[in-house]
Amino acid sequence: MLKEKIIEEISNKLEYKISEVEEELNLLTKDKNEITKSSAGDKFETSRATIQSEFDKVSINLIKLKDQLRKIKLISISSKPQKIGYGTLVKTTNSIYMVSIGYGKLTLGSKDVYVISPLSPIGRKLIDRQEGESISFNSKTEEILEIF
Repeated sequence: MLKEKIIEEISNKLEYKISEVEEELNLLTKDKNEITKSSAGDKFETSRATIQSEFDKVSINLIKLKDQLRKIKLISISSKPQKIGYGTLVKTTNSIYMVSIGYGKLTLGSKDVYVISPLSPIGRKLIDRQEGESISFNSKTEEILEIF
């Protein structure tokens, strides 16, 4: 149940961010198209180049957001894994982790969930571990209580 809520919350936040970025791209396109060539040709070219550079950055961000959303939607909520891997929800003595995309801290009600990449430092320590095992991170030892 918690895993499903986490996936839904992340999906909603990513979809909202995607719509904001798409709107920003639309505004940049409009701005670029509205710049008229004046007698100061260099100013025209500089303005268009600046807008194009910003457009390219925002486009790359949009691609990354859409990729994150795609990856989140691939996570199975029905299977209970034996080992920690991509898409696993992990409850330790100190924290709750969702090993998926590098999203950061997500608060659901009174619970903080850390949505981490499997390539992050803590993600690397958790991957392929099982319930009952322990990991050490930042001079703290955490026992893996449950995986979903």
